[in-house]
Amino acid sequence: MKIFFLFLYLFIINCKKVVPTIKFFFPYLNSDIIKNIDPTNTTNIINGSFLISNIDRNTNEFGVEANFTIQMLKAPTQPVKLCLKSSDTLSGGTISILNKDTECSNETFIEFNNSNWQEIKKIFVKGSRGTVGVTGNTNYQISFKIITNDLSYKNINLNTVNIINADIDLSSEYFVLIQPNGLTSGSLTITLNSNTNLIIESNSLTSFINPLSASSTYSVSINTQPTGFNCAFISNPFGVLNSHTTISIQCIQGNLLNGGIYTTSVLPTLSQSFAGMITISGSMPPTAISSDVDGNSSNSRFDNPIAITSDGIFIYVADLLNNKIKKVRISNGEASTLASINFPHGVATDGINVYASTYTDHKIKKIIISTGVVSDFAGSGVAGDSDGAALSAEFNQPTYLTLDQTNVYVSDRLNSKIKKINISTGIVSTMISGLNLPNGIAVDSGFLYIADSGNHQILRVDISNNTSTIIAGSGSIGGTNNTNGLLATFNLPYGITIDGSYIYVLEGGSKRFRRILKNSPNSVSTIMSQNDGYQDGVISNAKFCGNITDCNTSITTDGLFIYFADRYNHSIRKFNY
Repeated sequence: MKIFFLFLYLFIINCKKVVPTIKFFFPYLNSDIIKNIDPTNTTNIINGSFLISNIDRNTNEFGVEANFTIQMLKAPTQPVKLCLKSSDTLSGGTISILNKDTECSNETFIEFNNSNWQEIKKIFVKGSRGTVGVTGNTNYQISFKIITNDLSYKNINLNTVNIINADIDLSSEYFVLIQPNGLTSGSLTITLNSNTNLIIESNSLTSFINPLSASSTYSVSINTQPTGFNCAFISNPFGVLNSHTTISIQCIQGNLLNGGIYTTSVLPTLSQSFAGMITISGSMPPTAISSDVDGNSSNSRFDNPIAITSDGIFIYVADLLNNKIKKVRISNGEASTLASINFPHGVATDGINVYASTYTDHKIKKIIISTGVVSDFAGSGVAGDSDGAALSAEFNQPTYLTLDQTNVYVSDRLNSKIKKINISTGIVSTMISGLNLPNGIAVDSGFLYIADSGNHQILRVDISNNTSTIIAGSGSIGGTNNTNGLLATFNLPYGITIDGSYIYVLEGGSKRFRRILKNSPNSVSTIMSQNDGYQDGVISNAKFCGNITDCNTSITTDGLFIYFADRYNHSIRKFNY
């Protein structure tokens, strides 16, 4: 019989169809981590009947969960109930399973039968707080009892799973905790200080396994996230650690592209059958009325809306002279106020936060969409030109913004620079200098596109090395199209957005909508020419930008349509097909 079980064991180990390979991830493996993992708790095959994995980590007194898996290795002839019990629920941990019954002495249980025996059951154990102020880790065990009429399982004794509940009452040491929300599938990989990884698979509070010394600097980044989701920090992921610190992360469905949220994983190419322009929110043509009113599409009012971005559900508006960030529901044009900010000039969103520039305060603000809470993200508030830590860095009339997973990009207009703010560290640095009053910017696939207004050109910057290339505009003022982008001319290109194939430009000086092919030789064409006034209709009849001498404002896209902040008509408009 012993020889039989030996052969059965070897067969199971080598047959992946019977037992899937279970991988265990130990990020930043060092002696400190090793000492907190119970070395005796290895994968066990019990009498050829069960496979019990090692724990993925230990619990701690914050209530951080650990988990391990249990799998049957052969089909039972009768249902098998596996009762689980924690040896210490006060200072150790509790099993996060709701199934209880008297047969298991009111302890938790899982059950296998002939139809589900191949399922891998994951057992979650949540740490307990213990006595506040009492130091030292607690060792506890998860034990098992089998209840079944199946004779092949009835008399099996399973090894206990040994777990450590780590103490958090440490002298001059603190933990960085992560509170995820909205993680409905897949997993996140979060990194602390570029060297310690944490894999998150649920919305439970968790922490990095080892504490940091008091007064240590910390920065947290999101390295991987579930396909089809965008996850972003609600609270700042960097700072100096002088207490236990919790960083909140929110996940939403969608993909972060071009400074907004899309349903597609890459930028789609819009239909090029632009037929006309319609007003979706604000004062309706032909009368342009500036005011500050929230409400439905025709009752809402803006005052110089100068920048827009989209998360696919809302258009977020920098309502310049109302000193507000507003949001317009795309489906019906209803407008409401998200936050109040002094003279906002640029907006970008990751679907969780809206970043806004305040060009008179020389700052970048961060607004949590779910709450409307506003905080300073970067900028000292003094006009100047210095890089460095977020709140001590200086800008001089920052205007338009965009962002990707790593950085928020800023047109620092009067410094004639493009700067970037690292989201995980808060460090501000200069990407490109020597421009001439840059305005609109857009980002896609590792490239930043810039409307270099004063030089009447469109630039593309390789984000990996900050190398810039002129892709359209000879540098002379004009409005000529050309199959070679470098031979075309512009007059103060101001607003810019992109799709999978084209760059769209709104000229402030000539009041024209232009289109540039992304691929070389970057041919330039005109979608709509200047037509002063305020009127909806087909492209040949529609009027926009009022009767002001310039059209210095912005455009965006949600992957379906191009939207236009008609600043001087105090409305939000779109191109229809």
